[in-house]
Amino acid sequence: MATLLRTSISKQATLGWELSPQLPAVSADATQIRQIVMNLMTNASDALAGEVGKISIRTGVRELAANDRRRCVAAEELAPGPFAFIEIEDSGCGMSEEMLGKI
Repeated sequence: MATLLRTSISKQATLGWELSPQLPAVSADATQIRQIVMNLMTNASDALAGEVGKISIRTGVRELAANDRRRCVAAEELAPGPFAFIEIEDSGCGMSEEMLGKI
């Protein structure tokens, strides 16, 4: 996906990769994961508003404690333990209160 991601973001953006070399296998639809990553990268690029900036993509594993489940959509289905993650971060302007309200 690297080439596709690079061509889908602003030419003003620097793309940073922080990929964990030891991720566990996950049960997921690869097409849906690619679509999610593409959408997040597009949103990150839009947040730069044509200005110079950085977009980072990270993968890793985080431990999910019982208390952390309250913040998850599928909390009832999740047991505490290690979870793989994908994280997209940008140096853009952030979201307005109105946009946050829609989310």
